[in-house]
Amino acid sequence: MCGSFYYEFSKLLSRFNENLASKKASFNRSKLMSYMKAHAALYNLVHNLQGAISSPCFYLLCTQMMNLFSFIAVFELRKVQSVTYGSICSVVLILVLVALSVIGTVLCASRINTQYKKIATTLTLLKDAQIMQSRRDPVVISCLNSMKEKQFPVMSANGVVELTPSLAFGMFGSLFSYSLLILNLKNWVQ
Repeated sequence: MCGSFYYEFSKLLSRFNENLASKKASFNRSKLMSYMKAHAALYNLVHNLQGAISSPCFYLLCTQMMNLFSFIAVFELRKVQSVTYGSICSVVLILVLVALSVIGTVLCASRINTQYKKIATTLTLLKDAQIMQSRRDPVVISCLNSMKEKQFPVMSANGVVELTPSLAFGMFGSLFSYSLLILNLKNWVQ
Protein backbone atom coordinates (compact mmCIF):
# COMPACT_ATOMS: atom_id res chain seq x y z
CA MET A 1 0.00 0.00 0.00
CA CYS A 2 2.77 2.46 0.91
CA GLY A 3 4.61 1.70 -2.31
CA SER A 4 1.50 2.26 -4.41
CA PHE A 5 0.94 5.71 -2.87
CA TYR A 6 4.56 6.62 -3.53
CA TYR A 7 4.37 5.29 -7.08
CA GLU A 8 1.16 7.13 -7.95
CA PHE A 9 2.52 10.41 -6.59
CA SER A 10 5.72 9.97 -8.60
CA LYS A 11 3.54 9.49 -11.70
CA LEU A 12 1.85 12.83 -10.93
CA LEU A 13 5.26 14.48 -10.72
CA SER A 14 6.30 12.83 -13.97
CA ARG A 15 3.21 14.14 -15.77
CA PHE A 16 3.80 17.62 -14.37
CA ASN A 17 7.39 17.52 -15.63
CA GLU A 18 6.29 16.35 -19.08
CA ASN A 19 3.73 19.16 -19.33
CA LEU A 20 6.28 21.70 -18.14
CA ALA A 21 8.94 20.51 -20.59
CA SER A 22 6.52 20.55 -23.52
CA LYS A 23 5.84 24.28 -23.04
CA LYS A 24 9.43 25.47 -23.53
CA ALA A 25 8.76 27.44 -26.71
CA SER A 26 5.52 29.11 -25.63
CA PHE A 27 5.82 30.13 -22.01
CA ASN A 28 4.00 33.25 -20.85
CA ARG A 29 2.67 34.68 -17.61
CA SER A 30 -0.85 33.27 -17.87
CA LYS A 31 0.36 29.70 -18.44
CA LEU A 32 3.01 30.11 -15.78
CA MET A 33 0.46 30.93 -13.09
CA SER A 34 -1.38 27.66 -13.68
CA TYR A 35 1.92 25.78 -13.44
CA MET A 36 2.81 27.64 -10.24
CA LYS A 37 -0.53 26.66 -8.71
CA ALA A 38 -0.01 23.04 -9.73
CA HIS A 39 3.55 23.08 -8.36
CA ALA A 40 2.33 24.55 -5.06
CA ALA A 41 -0.38 21.88 -4.85
CA LEU A 42 2.20 19.15 -5.51
CA TYR A 43 4.49 20.69 -2.89
CA ASN A 44 1.69 20.59 -0.30
CA LEU A 45 0.69 17.10 -1.36
CA VAL A 46 4.21 15.68 -1.03
CA HIS A 47 4.43 17.00 2.54
CA ASN A 48 0.99 15.58 3.35
CA LEU A 49 2.00 12.25 1.81
CA GLN A 50 5.18 12.21 3.87
CA GLY A 51 3.21 12.91 7.04
CA ALA A 52 0.53 10.30 6.32
CA ILE A 53 2.65 7.43 5.00
CA SER A 54 5.82 7.85 7.05
CA SER A 55 4.67 5.93 10.15
CA PRO A 56 3.01 3.02 8.30
CA CYS A 57 6.09 2.74 6.10
CA PHE A 58 8.33 2.59 9.18
CA TYR A 59 6.10 -0.11 10.66
CA LEU A 60 6.17 -2.04 7.38
CA LEU A 61 9.95 -1.91 7.12
CA CYS A 62 10.44 -2.91 10.77
CA THR A 63 8.03 -5.84 10.67
CA GLN A 64 9.26 -7.11 7.32
CA MET A 65 12.90 -7.00 8.41
CA MET A 66 11.99 -8.65 11.72
CA ASN A 67 10.23 -11.39 9.76
CA LEU A 68 13.29 -11.89 7.59
CA PHE A 69 15.66 -12.06 10.56
CA SER A 70 13.46 -14.44 12.52
CA PHE A 71 12.82 -16.78 9.57
CA ILE A 72 16.52 -16.96 8.80
CA ALA A 73 17.34 -17.69 12.44
CA VAL A 74 14.67 -20.39 12.72
CA PHE A 75 15.67 -21.98 9.43
CA GLU A 76 19.40 -21.99 10.16
CA LEU A 77 19.04 -23.29 13.72
CA ARG A 78 17.00 -26.32 12.70
CA LYS A 79 18.73 -29.65 12.52
CA VAL A 80 19.44 -30.77 8.99
CA GLN A 81 17.39 -33.95 9.47
CA SER A 82 14.22 -32.02 10.41
CA VAL A 83 14.26 -29.80 7.31
CA THR A 84 11.59 -30.81 4.80
CA TYR A 85 10.92 -29.59 1.30
CA GLY A 86 7.77 -27.89 2.55
CA SER A 87 9.68 -25.87 5.14
CA ILE A 88 12.33 -24.94 2.57
CA CYS A 89 9.63 -23.77 0.15
CA SER A 90 7.83 -21.74 2.81
CA VAL A 91 11.04 -20.03 3.95
CA VAL A 92 12.07 -19.25 0.37
CA LEU A 93 8.60 -17.91 -0.42
CA ILE A 94 8.57 -15.73 2.69
CA LEU A 95 12.08 -14.44 1.98
CA VAL A 96 11.22 -13.56 -1.61
CA LEU A 97 7.88 -11.89 -0.84
CA VAL A 98 9.21 -9.89 2.10
CA ALA A 99 12.27 -8.81 0.14
CA LEU A 100 10.13 -7.74 -2.80
CA SER A 101 7.79 -5.70 -0.59
CA VAL A 102 10.71 -3.87 1.03
CA ILE A 103 12.53 -3.26 -2.25
CA GLY A 104 9.32 -2.20 -4.01
CA THR A 105 8.40 0.31 -1.32
CA VAL A 106 11.89 1.80 -1.23
CA LEU A 107 12.17 2.08 -5.01
CA CYS A 108 8.72 3.64 -5.36
CA ALA A 109 9.55 6.19 -2.66
CA SER A 110 12.89 7.03 -4.27
CA ARG A 111 11.10 7.72 -7.58
CA ILE A 112 9.59 10.85 -5.99
CA ASN A 113 13.05 12.33 -5.42
CA THR A 114 14.11 11.34 -8.94
CA GLN A 115 11.07 13.04 -10.47
CA TYR A 116 11.66 16.14 -8.34
CA LYS A 117 15.23 16.35 -9.68
CA LYS A 118 13.88 16.11 -13.22
CA ILE A 119 11.44 18.95 -12.51
CA ALA A 120 14.28 21.07 -11.11
CA THR A 121 16.32 20.41 -14.26
CA THR A 122 13.38 21.36 -16.47
CA LEU A 123 12.85 24.57 -14.48
CA THR A 124 16.54 25.44 -14.91
CA LEU A 125 16.33 24.84 -18.66
CA LEU A 126 13.17 26.98 -18.90
CA LYS A 127 14.87 29.76 -16.96
CA ASP A 128 17.93 29.58 -19.24
CA ALA A 129 15.67 29.73 -22.30
CA GLN A 130 13.92 32.81 -20.89
CA ILE A 131 17.22 34.53 -20.14
CA MET A 132 18.48 33.92 -23.68
CA GLN A 133 15.40 35.45 -25.30
CA SER A 134 15.66 39.01 -26.57
CA ARG A 135 12.40 39.95 -24.80
CA ARG A 136 12.81 38.34 -21.42
CA ASP A 137 10.11 38.64 -18.84
CA PRO A 138 11.49 39.21 -15.32
CA VAL A 139 8.22 38.02 -13.76
CA VAL A 140 8.49 34.66 -15.54
CA ILE A 141 12.12 34.28 -14.45
CA SER A 142 11.19 35.17 -10.88
CA CYS A 143 8.36 32.63 -10.87
CA LEU A 144 10.63 29.91 -12.26
CA ASN A 145 13.17 30.69 -9.53
CA SER A 146 10.42 30.53 -6.93
CA MET A 147 9.30 27.09 -8.09
CA LYS A 148 12.87 25.84 -8.20
CA GLU A 149 13.61 27.02 -4.66
CA LYS A 150 10.88 24.84 -3.16
CA GLN A 151 12.65 21.69 -2.01
CA PHE A 152 10.62 18.49 -1.99
CA PRO A 153 11.55 16.22 0.91
CA VAL A 154 13.24 12.88 0.43
CA MET A 155 10.69 10.31 1.57
CA SER A 156 11.57 8.77 4.91
CA ALA A 157 10.27 6.14 7.26
CA ASN A 158 9.16 8.18 10.27
CA GLY A 159 12.22 10.40 9.92
CA VAL A 160 14.49 7.49 10.93
CA VAL A 161 15.80 6.46 7.49
CA GLU A 162 15.50 7.99 4.05
CA LEU A 163 13.89 5.67 1.53
CA THR A 164 16.66 5.51 -1.06
CA PRO A 165 18.04 2.51 -2.97
CA SER A 166 21.09 2.50 -0.70
CA LEU A 167 18.75 1.68 2.21
CA ALA A 168 17.66 -1.54 0.50
CA PHE A 169 21.27 -2.55 -0.08
CA GLY A 170 22.12 -1.78 3.55
CA MET A 171 19.17 -3.75 4.89
CA PHE A 172 19.95 -6.84 2.87
CA GLY A 173 23.66 -6.50 3.64
CA SER A 174 22.84 -6.58 7.35
CA LEU A 175 20.54 -9.55 6.74
CA PHE A 176 23.38 -11.40 5.02
CA SER A 177 25.77 -10.57 7.91
CA TYR A 178 23.18 -11.74 10.43
CA SER A 179 22.76 -15.00 8.52
CA LEU A 180 26.50 -15.61 8.61
CA LEU A 181 26.57 -14.85 12.34
CA ILE A 182 23.79 -17.35 13.04
CA LEU A 183 25.53 -19.94 10.87
CA ASN A 184 28.81 -19.44 12.73
CA LEU A 185 27.05 -19.67 16.10
CA LYS A 186 25.37 -22.86 14.98
CA ASN A 187 28.71 -24.36 13.95
CA TRP A 188 30.37 -23.17 17.18
CA VAL A 189 27.67 -24.75 19.38
CA GLN A 190 27.94 -28.09 17.60
